[in-house]
Amino acid sequence: MRELTACRSCSRYIAPDFRYCPYCGTERVRDYHFRHLLDQPFDRMERAVQEFSFRRLESIEEQLIGLEDELEHMIESRPADGRDLTRST
Repeated sequence: MRELTACRSCSRYIAPDFRYCPYCGTERVRDYHFRHLLDQPFDRMERAVQEFSFRRLESIEEQLIGLEDELEHMIESRPADGRDLTRST
């Protein structure tokens, strides 16, 4: 079932198969074209947010890889007797 639309003149609801408002006679706005025009800025904004999120995730991934490398280096350079070199005694 297609959605009812509001008349742009009298604000009453119009069935989707009516070309003109039965109450005031105003021609109904073509839904597809109108919705497409309304959606364009939001679609661009959504793509921009997705691109930003993707770049941010890539940056976080690079930081995580760097931290993993540092941790691996710390573990490999730890003395065999298990002493903690970061504490001074």
